[in-house]
Formats: sequence, structure tokens, C-alpha cells
Amino acid sequence: MAYCTLEDIGQLLSRHTLVQLTQDVSGEALMGGLPNVINDKVLNDAIRYADELIDAHLRGRYVLPLETVPTVLRDMAVNLVSHRLYLRRPEGQLPEAIKRFIEAA
Repeated sequence: MAYCTLEDIGQLLSRHTLVQLTQDVSGEALMGGLPNVINDKVLNDAIRYADELIDAHLRGRYVLPLETVPTVLRDMAVNLVSHRLYLRRPEGQLPEAIKRFIEAA
């Protein structure tokens, strides 16, 4: 069960940002410009990571999958996905909001 959706993630990150964070660009591709689509495989891998991490913490305490997803878990999943996507860009800086979330989590 996914704790968040693309729509949920889109409330935190713009479509433009999601395109930039999910596309892998080589030197040749830069000359032709970035593809203007979200790479579904990269995004789904980040969602899977967030889901599995949350499940790992809930397993043994709750029956999984949960019948309903509390909003706090949805919000945490969105932030975990965002962090995971930004980590794909080691040459750039993580936004302060993402850093603060991970430190608090």
C-alpha cells in the first residue's frame, strides 16, 4: 500500500521540480534540453522506499496494511520521497526544509 500519491507529492514539490529531480541527464542530453516528463520509475522507487521504511517501523505494532492511512504518515511519506529524490543530486544542496524534516524524523 502506498502511503502517498503523486498528487500528494505535487502539493510539496512542483511538477517542474519533480521533472528535474527524476530525470538523469548526461552531457549529450543537456544539449537537447531536459525531457519535460516525470520519470515514473525513479518516482515509484522513491515512493517504494518511503513505504517500506514506514512499514518497517510499524510492523509488529500494527496489522499491515493499515485500513486507512493517517495524514501524519502521508505527510511523512511525502517528505521521505522528497528527501530521497533530492539525494539523487549530490552536487546540489538539500533545501533547508528537507534538512529540517530529516533531522526531526
